[in-house]
Amino acid sequence: MNSSMNTNYSDEIYKILYNKINNQYDIRNPILAHLVRDCVNNFGVIPSSKFKEIADLQYGRIIEDIQNEYFNIKASFKNV
Repeated sequence: MNSSMNTNYSDEIYKILYNKINNQYDIRNPILAHLVRDCVNNFGVIPSSKFKEIADLQYGRIIEDIQNEYFNIKASFKNV
């Protein structure tokens, strides 16, 4: 897969993941955008950051939900 296709694929996963989590949680846009981008850029893992700490404290399971949903979305892309 060339880098252009990989970027488009990542962008599509980002959009779907962002929208799904945004519909489930009342979280500020910059925090959610950062968490989702980190998850996509790190292939389903959100590394430690101030945004992750805030999310852990204020939103409970959101980190698990983002990471799990990433893999669900990725699996659905493979089945297409």
